[in-house]
Amino acid sequence: MFAWRLWTEGRPVELINKTIGDTDGGNATTSDGTYITSEILRCIHVALLCVQQRPEDRPKMSSVLLMLGGESTLPQPTQPGYFIEKDQLPSATVADCRSRKQSTSSNEVTITMLDAR
Repeated sequence: MFAWRLWTEGRPVELINKTIGDTDGGNATTSDGTYITSEILRCIHVALLCVQQRPEDRPKMSSVLLMLGGESTLPQPTQPGYFIEKDQLPSATVADCRSRKQSTSSNEVTITMLDAR
C-alpha cells in the first residue's frame, strides 16, 4: 500500500493531491480556500488506523469522529491488514490456486477469499 509506505518513510505529505494546491508553510492553498496540511495529515493518520489487521484494533466510528474533530494524540497505526510487499508474495500462491481451480484476480496477483464477520 503506497500510503503505508509513505507514512513509514515519514513522507505522508506526498499523499496530498496536487489539485488541492501547493503545500507551502504548512498550508495547501487553492482558489476555493486554504487547507491546513496538519488536518489533511490527521485524516491520513485516522484512515491508517481504520485499516488495521485486526478489527478490534480499528477505531469505532464514534471514535473516528472525535479523532477527526479533536487535537488529541492519536495512537500509531500498525501495518495495514492487506499490505503485501511485491517481493513477499509467495510464488506458489497463484499456481496453487490454479491447480485447485480457485479464482484469482485478473492480474493474477491478488486472491480474494470471502469470510463473514
